[in-house]
Amino acid sequence: MLKIATLSVALMMQSWGAIDVGIDSETWLLDYSSKTPTRYGLAVWVKSIKPNGEYMMTNYLIDCDDRTLGARAIVKYTSAGRIVDSYSHPDVLVQKTPAVPETVGASIIRAACAR
Repeated sequence: MLKIATLSVALMMQSWGAIDVGIDSETWLLDYSSKTPTRYGLAVWVKSIKPNGEYMMTNYLIDCDDRTLGARAIVKYTSAGRIVDSYSHPDVLVQKTPAVPETVGASIIRAACAR
């Protein structure tokens, strides 16, 4: 049973790739298997992990041509995996903004639009 659980975790982790480390030492990962084209842009899940183990999952809508992104859903978790807060917006209401060069936002766009 342990081998199956370990294999499942290993397979799940293969779709996640590190894309940046923030100035506060947060690690940012992109789930490459979650990339889904929509009529409002490319949807993708990103996970940010704080040094204390708390983490946040954000579903972004990205316009690869305009180099803009906006959050369509955010879920915040404790280090134990309990949901602390969450919210979402309909795609049509997501406000995409340009990513500032050399920021995590720019790294998210670069990673999501590269493959």
